[in-house]
Amino acid sequence: MSIKDAIKKVSQSYMIPGERLLDSTALPIARLNMLFTALLLTSFFVFIINNAFLFFQDSQALAVTAPIALICLEILVLFYGVSRLSGQILWGLLITYGLLFLITWAKWSALVPAVHLLAVGGLALALRDLRVTKSQLFKAVLCALTAAVMIQAYASGRYASYDLLARVEAGTVHTDTLFHSAIAAMLKNYGLESVGLHGLVGINYHTFSHYLMAGISTLSGA
Repeated sequence: MSIKDAIKKVSQSYMIPGERLLDSTALPIARLNMLFTALLLTSFFVFIINNAFLFFQDSQALAVTAPIALICLEILVLFYGVSRLSGQILWGLLITYGLLFLITWAKWSALVPAVHLLAVGGLALALRDLRVTKSQLFKAVLCALTAAVMIQAYASGRYASYDLLARVEAGTVHTDTLFHSAIAAMLKNYGLESVGLHGLVGINYHTFSHYLMAGISTLSGA
């Protein structure tokens, strides 16, 4: 019996009757395209909705947020490219997150242009292979609009605000946002898990997501 068969047999012994062990995380290209389209549209709708709310208060909001949005789009097409080539969303996540982590952790200057270059390849693959039917597009738009509305209703103003600097000056930024931003900034600038209070004092905290945010900051220059 092979190792794979042994693991499968042991796993199945703990499963509820009627359930089936997933043999592979591979997705057909049609389903991958639909899910990626929904993801892409969700990001687009969140960006448009937030800027629409801010436009009459701050006409410069779009200019400030656009460079960050472009980097997020770059990360998405990189994720799509790796997932498309490997046929596995898991590999797309591991490599995309891994690169963002390494940008902050390793601080290799060559990684930044390398990520930009890989994203260009991901964009080329998306332009070549990303095709959805009218029915799939309708479903993707519906999913994206629902997600964008929920994000706007729950997170905007408390966690996800596009006028963050103005809110900092007004003292209305949520404490969690300041806490997490401080950790990401310390990782980016000093490579230390800290909030910067009382000098470079380290903290014990789960900081993987902060490495990712620091990577986005490095890529965008924001």
